[in-house]
Amino acid sequence: MNVSRYELERLLRLRQAHDSCQRTEPVLKVTTEPLRSKDGVDSVCVAFGSFDPPTMAHVAIMQRAREALHTEEILAIESTRHVDKKVDVRQHSTLYDRAYMMEACAETVTNLAVAMTNVGLFVDLLPQVNAVYKHADVSFVMGVDVLEKLADTKYYTSADERDSALKLLCTHRIAVSDRDVGTVETVNDVVARVPALQPHADSFVRVEQPRSLLGLSATTVRSNRRQGLSIADMVPPAVADIVQRWALYEDNDRYARFVAVREEYATSKNVHDLAAQIQAI
Repeated sequence: MNVSRYELERLLRLRQAHDSCQRTEPVLKVTTEPLRSKDGVDSVCVAFGSFDPPTMAHVAIMQRAREALHTEEILAIESTRHVDKKVDVRQHSTLYDRAYMMEACAETVTNLAVAMTNVGLFVDLLPQVNAVYKHADVSFVMGVDVLEKLADTKYYTSADERDSALKLLCTHRIAVSDRDVGTVETVNDVVARVPALQPHADSFVRVEQPRSLLGLSATTVRSNRRQGLSIADMVPPAVADIVQRWALYEDNDRYARFVAVREEYATSKNVHDLAAQIQAI
């Protein structure tokens, strides 16, 4: 497997950042950021997702949300506790490898910061973001499917808890991208269908996806890889390069072996000549 020494060192540092999120108290660990003080950032738009891998659709949504909301910085956050997400390294990538791929998107998304957290809900994430961006106006960007989940009581202990969470989150602006469900579904369609969202309709800003990207998802990328199909027009070039070289999402165990040897090294340091072991995969 073709992995540079710089990449390997960076991946091991991201693995350490991942370990720092293995706590009971909420944690937000920024792993990369623009070269400026957080105290000087007036506005930040939070993109909270699994990004497995980051796609051209993710990039387009972030860029269009920043334009629509006039924010200075984008903060892409991945969680060790994403709701509804389970990681199987024979089909998915590890969180720290996803963070590395998201960092690679900085060449196409200016003023992009990347972070990891151990919380799974937006309402629990908000105080962590406020602690890092002390003087910034915080906004969010999400797809209409995620917006609908925000109003689903199955993610809360009660309808009252759901309503309190929505009331808090919707004091912030939320950019919401369209999705393709046979027809184009917009934030207005979801708000009309979900009563709990209707009192907060003024907080939502529609972000139109380019038509060519409406049906694109990380699931589609992973499926193409398992079938041996091209993903060149689905992900940023830097991400495509990483996916190819690391054998991500292929129908074999090469990536799982890549993860295993790094995990053994990170936890026990028993792997002799780590670089040589990886190159042999």
